Amino acid sequence: MSLLSMIVVPAVMRAVPSGPPDSLYISYCSRQVLDSVYRDCAREAGQEKTPCLQAMTDYLMAEWAYENSLRGLSEFYVHKAMASASGDDVLMADCLSRACILEQRKGNLAAAIGYAERCLEIDRQAGIPDNISSSLNNIAGLYLTFGQPDVARKYIDEALIVERPLGRDDKMAIRLGMASEIYLKLSMAEESLNFASEACRLDSLAGREAKYAIRLCQKASALSELSRDSEAERDLNSAIPLLRRFNNVNSLSIAYAQLGEICVRAGRVREADEAFRECVSLASGYGNEYVEGRGRKGLWQLNRDRAPSVALSHLERYNEIQSRIASEKTASELTRFNVSYETLKKEQIIAIQHQKLKWSGICLGLMFVLLASFGFALLFYRRTSKLSEEKNAILVKKALETDRLLMLSRQNMEKELKEEIESLESELPPVKLTSRELQIARLSCDGLLSKEIADRLGISQRTVETHKNNLYHKLGINNMAELVSYMHKAGLSK
Repeated sequence: MSLLSMIVVPAVMRAVPSGPPDSLYISYCSRQVLDSVYRDCAREAGQEKTPCLQAMTDYLMAEWAYENSLRGLSEFYVHKAMASASGDDVLMADCLSRACILEQRKGNLAAAIGYAERCLEIDRQAGIPDNISSSLNNIAGLYLTFGQPDVARKYIDEALIVERPLGRDDKMAIRLGMASEIYLKLSMAEESLNFASEACRLDSLAGREAKYAIRLCQKASALSELSRDSEAERDLNSAIPLLRRFNNVNSLSIAYAQLGEICVRAGRVREADEAFRECVSLASGYGNEYVEGRGRKGLWQLNRDRAPSVALSHLERYNEIQSRIASEKTASELTRFNVSYETLKKEQIIAIQHQKLKWSGICLGLMFVLLASFGFALLFYRRTSKLSEEKNAILVKKALETDRLLMLSRQNMEKELKEEIESLESELPPVKLTSRELQIARLSCDGLLSKEIADRLGISQRTVETHKNNLYHKLGINNMAELVSYMHKAGLSK
């Protein structure tokens, strides 16, 4: 038995006693990882365990657990592997990538992005273009799912630049497909169509029919957005048989949703109904509520007039789905805010670090200048101190003079204001008001209406109005505002 078997197999068997050792790890790990394990074993012959070998073992266990839908166990071993994988960049990147997938499956997009960005950082440091391209594509997909296609675009554009010189048509088609979806979300349908068309061409030439079918659906989405429904329908009809052959239920349900919407726009109700029913059946069985809701909405709209009870059942299910999606969207928005905050904080830290580096260089230069000028500054200080004292004395004197002038100015203003008031009062026409007129005028100035004045004085409202008209005539005024002003100026108000 090899050293690999003596170390890895028992560890696997302890975790999963019922499984055959070879199927537990060899089928689910890359050749690169196995080769690395073998190299470590050869180098450490005679020793039972090394940190690197332990990390490899934990990672293999994480891979096996994930492939067997034991997500909790996979997460445990991934984090265990990361704890001892320092120094092995390839293994650490693999661990981060797996952790990213696990967090994404749980809906923790913020955590997934964090792992993906750490993975990209390691890939950049290692300088391996194919790994860099893959990490960029993964991050772009996460931000697209996150509802941030503008951020996703930056990553996918770089991924395309990195991938093109590598000559890997299969990977290039994947990058182009991702770019097509991102640009479509940005309402850049022409660019989306160009990306999808190129991806179709690459997958078609290589005979990758399963991937080709997906690219046709992406292309159809862009064509529909450009109001080219007949071309979109042609591509969907080509894609659907291929998707069925390869049992791609999720993409098939999306294709039928697209086809149903095209048939609705063309007025082909029966075909639209069939397409939406197929979409709902596939999506509900697969567990894709978003696509199911898309089909339910179509069936509700089609049956509103011809079959209200059927339409109602689809509407109720659609509303149920939308309510759940809205709750998830709210949580996603909160997470998005947190991610944006962390991203901003990270950018600020980087900017501060750059600024520190910049200032450290400046400071070194300034230090010499400061030391050289210190002696001069010391001599200069004594002279400037005296000048400063003289200046302060002048400023104090000036401040006192300013205060005196302000006081005189205030006194003059008060005198002028008093004289103006007296002048205005002297200009008031000598008018003699009756006691009742004066009484009504004062109540009116208090804001009372004619009815309220009449009630208070025990007279009719008509009498109050007559007295008011007399007041206006005697005083030569036209409204209440002028009456209030007159009463104030004449000193007749309360």
